[in-house]
Amino acid sequence: MRFIDRMKKLLNLKKDKEKKKIKKKTPEHAMLKKVYLKNNLDENLQYIKDKFKNSQDIIYRSFSAGKENSIPAVMIYVDGMVSKEIVNNNILHPLMHTKDIQTSEPIALNKIIENILTVSEVETSNDFQQLANKLLLGSTVVLIEGYNEALLIESEDAEVRAVEEPNNEQTLRGPRDSFVEGIQSNIVLIRKRICNPRLAVEFFTLGRQTQTNIALVYLEGTASSSILNKIRDKIKKINEDTITNSANVEQLIEEHKWSIFPQIMATERPDRIAGGILEGRIAIMVDGTPIGLIAPTTFAMYFNSADDYVERSVITSMVRVMRYISYLIATTLPALYTALTAFHPGMLPTRFVLYITGTRVGLPFPFLVEILFMEFTLEMLLEAAVRLPKPVGQTVGIVGGLVIGQAVVQAGIVSPIVVIIVALTAITSFASPNYTFSLSNRVIRIGLIIIAATWGLYGIVIGWLIILIHMASMESFGVRYLEDFSPYRLEELRDTIFKAPKWLLKGNPQYFKDKNTKE
Repeated sequence: MRFIDRMKKLLNLKKDKEKKKIKKKTPEHAMLKKVYLKNNLDENLQYIKDKFKNSQDIIYRSFSAGKENSIPAVMIYVDGMVSKEIVNNNILHPLMHTKDIQTSEPIALNKIIENILTVSEVETSNDFQQLANKLLLGSTVVLIEGYNEALLIESEDAEVRAVEEPNNEQTLRGPRDSFVEGIQSNIVLIRKRICNPRLAVEFFTLGRQTQTNIALVYLEGTASSSILNKIRDKIKKINEDTITNSANVEQLIEEHKWSIFPQIMATERPDRIAGGILEGRIAIMVDGTPIGLIAPTTFAMYFNSADDYVERSVITSMVRVMRYISYLIATTLPALYTALTAFHPGMLPTRFVLYITGTRVGLPFPFLVEILFMEFTLEMLLEAAVRLPKPVGQTVGIVGGLVIGQAVVQAGIVSPIVVIIVALTAITSFASPNYTFSLSNRVIRIGLIIIAATWGLYGIVIGWLIILIHMASMESFGVRYLEDFSPYRLEELRDTIFKAPKWLLKGNPQYFKDKNTKE
């Protein structure tokens, strides 16, 4: 019996702990669910004050609604998130000086909205949960004695950074504007480029604690309904406490979470988002971040730049071929050098082999250690240059590369040709237009170096076969990662490695047409 009693106590303790954990995870304003407003103003106000007792930035402004036979009322807003001009001139002044609100003859709230308030967006609610959410997003809440519903008035006026030139995706002839942190401002930048009534915007709220606004932007009738439903379902299934930026959403909805290749394109350019939407893709905008997302994506998309669509097709095609060649050099050159010098020196010219042998006389480390040491040094310099302020970061990158490269050669740690190969690898890796995609180069490069040091050229071939099989098996919301190249369709190659003239670039990709709901 004692054993049974002890087991019951342990089970009860576990249940209590689980309940406490759930309470801790639930934000304060989320605990207002299933609680509704009453007709008593004092009770409603006291309940709100109890729930926000530690929020000293919330302003409670008591006033009398109506000029004659006035009714007690309270206006609530978050200081710094609302426009004082809207609050004073369009909410407070009309409510205090109207003759329509009287104690003897109370009017419906919709009459107050239609005849008294001079603001564009007003709604009513009796749910404390919705009241708290709107309040924390910048709306003004008005409680009136005798009414069991509150007025939720849109009055947000938070400071937003001005539209500036893109930092990471610069262009010579293209547009010079980029996204900002406000989701509404970003949607406006897209609408300016797509003046079409079929441009649809769907809003979601994610994050139990952050209550972050998410928007799906797509062209109705052009976007594939099956792809749209997949993205919409993925977003609805997100069950997280905090969603603070677009990277959180990207990692939660992508299908191959352990892949080194991005399956959703991140960009700060509105023109790139607009171009993707016109092709039939779906844009995902997240409030509070200046980076938009495009889905689905393919491998070839990450080699396209904004300047490709403003320059002549012949020049653009030549530049794109150089990008693909640079990608192969950035990922394979160090591994190729390791394999040829360690396993297949007979494939190199005799003079070149003798030169390499001469430069390696007296060096203490093998090829693999030299390459990995220089790669590690290069990655450290890149990280330092990115994290430091711009003037200091540029100096560290240039001076650090020159000084370290010269020092390691003179010290007899690595051979000069290794420094040249690592430098060439770094330069070619910068040719990639998409920074997120270029990060995968590092993993591929290190992996191929190790496998080349083990099996030589056979290892490089096996490594690339594994990478190609992985990419061929990947899908981005139903669209294969290598869809532009396989199955072979001549129409799809118009905007991949080569770019056809503008007059030939008509119609959307075939893999969107097949699933398109509009004939």
